Amino acid sequence: MNEAPAIGFVGFGEAAFHIAKGLRQAGIRTIAAYDIHSDTPGRDELIQSRAEEAGAKLVASNASLAAAADIIFSIVTANQALAAAEATAPYLQPTHLYADLNSVSPGLKQAIARVIEAIGARFVEVAVMAPVPPYGHQVPLLTGGGDAPEFAERLLPFGMK
Repeated sequence: MNEAPAIGFVGFGEAAFHIAKGLRQAGIRTIAAYDIHSDTPGRDELIQSRAEEAGAKLVASNASLAAAADIIFSIVTANQALAAAEATAPYLQPTHLYADLNSVSPGLKQAIARVIEAIGARFVEVAVMAPVPPYGHQVPLLTGGGDAPEFAERLLPFGMK
């Protein structure tokens, strides 16, 4: 079996929670998450309780997230996908895989890829093919881009589809 990668989540809403929880159960031991709303009254308690249930460590910044993870899943609201990439990119290294799971247009996916690849990190375009619950981390995914094979190779052993 492959060595378990350290996983990070930009955004820790419902989809990220279910994917993180499943990955933890499948053997991923290091899971970190950064959500801009983790200290926002009215949202903070849910984010914090989900992180605790999934075994994810909430971190305070994009920089801390990049330092904690090998593979970063971006799962934010569609209108924040580019901003999330721009905020995370300065902290990425060529060893990082940045997987964008957001439901955005092909043009926006390409813009996000340019942001990530411009600093030397690797980008994976991911289309989520069904609602995440009830599948969790086993939700069917369609991946694209030159680094999609590595993304699949590193996560298939942990039950991702």
